[in-house]
Amino acid sequence: MRLSPRLTIPAALAALLILGVVVAFLLQPPRPLLGTVTILPDVITPNGDGQDDAARVSYMLNRNARISLRFKNKATGQTFTFRDDELRGAEQYDVLFGGIVPGFTQKDEQFTGQIQTRLIPNGDYEWTFGARTDSGETAQKTGTLTVAAPDSALPLIQGFSVSPQIFSPNQDGIKDRVTVNAYLTKKSELSVFLLAADGTRYDLPERIEMRNPGDPGAHTFDYDGGADNNVTPPPDGAYTLVAEAQDAAGQRVRETAALTIKDSGLPQAEIQPQTSGAQVFYTTVATPAPLATSTPVPEPSGVLSTIAQLQLNQNGLLVFRLTVSNYGKTPIRTLAPFPGTVYQWNDLYTGKVDPVISHSGVWFVGLQCETSKSSFPYRWAIGAPDALTKVTSEAGETFYYLLPGQKASVWGAVQMSEIVLSRNPQECWTGLIHQDIAIGNLQDHVGPIKVQLIAAP
Repeated sequence: MRLSPRLTIPAALAALLILGVVVAFLLQPPRPLLGTVTILPDVITPNGDGQDDAARVSYMLNRNARISLRFKNKATGQTFTFRDDELRGAEQYDVLFGGIVPGFTQKDEQFTGQIQTRLIPNGDYEWTFGARTDSGETAQKTGTLTVAAPDSALPLIQGFSVSPQIFSPNQDGIKDRVTVNAYLTKKSELSVFLLAADGTRYDLPERIEMRNPGDPGAHTFDYDGGADNNVTPPPDGAYTLVAEAQDAAGQRVRETAALTIKDSGLPQAEIQPQTSGAQVFYTTVATPAPLATSTPVPEPSGVLSTIAQLQLNQNGLLVFRLTVSNYGKTPIRTLAPFPGTVYQWNDLYTGKVDPVISHSGVWFVGLQCETSKSSFPYRWAIGAPDALTKVTSEAGETFYYLLPGQKASVWGAVQMSEIVLSRNPQECWTGLIHQDIAIGNLQDHVGPIKVQLIAAP
């Protein structure tokens, strides 16, 4: 009986396939899931001296699997985990083990912070290396390891503190900086950083004083949010302040504290040009000498002048008016004397500001002339009280702010009582001043005008 080709051809192919499988099995039988596992040397001394500080863990996976490596202390029975059910591909692996495992505490130990990584205690250990595939195949190898003379003292952080806890990096002179103190119990790498809710990290620079970085002892970190370098500070919100210390063995300890950032941002203000093109309006008021400077001058009205020179009688008032705009995203602080204040020629603004309230970080509008005794001796707040937002501090101090997007008129006067013949006429001008921070290059010589004094009879 002759078989049909339709039946013989598939049968032959099947037979060949089976034969191929048999031959392959005979030539190369299935390899075990887990090949050789070694941990050498079998005695380590993780003390940071560079000699036998770590053992090399070598293993071979022939198929993808999840691996675990645990160490059981033969004397106490305590088990420590180095790798826990971690997925690995099929290949050869080598990794160093220096006795460091995830943080743990021993009986009766108490710490204020969190131990993130720590050396396992002295002793003899039985290690167990296991592998498991998703299909349920398992394999296991065991061996021994001795840990001797480890530098097991933890790099503790003591005296951890932050001040203030509400921080406003905006260069207004109020809570612009945060200071962090930390005391290291042993030599270690110390880092301090802000951690945002989304995981963004902002590192704080250490203030180098008596201690070198990492030395045991007191360390101080000073942070301005980057504002002093014209770097936009972190946005407003709740942050975790983190201090981490890690010693040479790899033990790491963490301390945390809460920190809130409020009113953050780079201050941005300018003297705004008017429709006429000029930035400063000038006028004069005749007045007898001496002037009662306690009497404010009213805000002058009219269109800003574009004249290049003014004449006024000796002892008359040089009056100005301009507009300050806060075009940034953070409030800017200011301080009396408010607009309308009149200065005598020899007055200084320091005699008119509140001596109790710090004026570092405050914004002023200043006036200066060629024969002035100092830089911008006459200064005014960047707005009248009704154009500003008043804030009372926890200490009862009153601060005034020009809010983002707001504008304010500033005006004032100086009694021009002294004539210097070699400087008559003399140039006068205004400027926008960020006290103890900067006088902007584009705002330090605004609205210059020649002023000629006519001597009194």
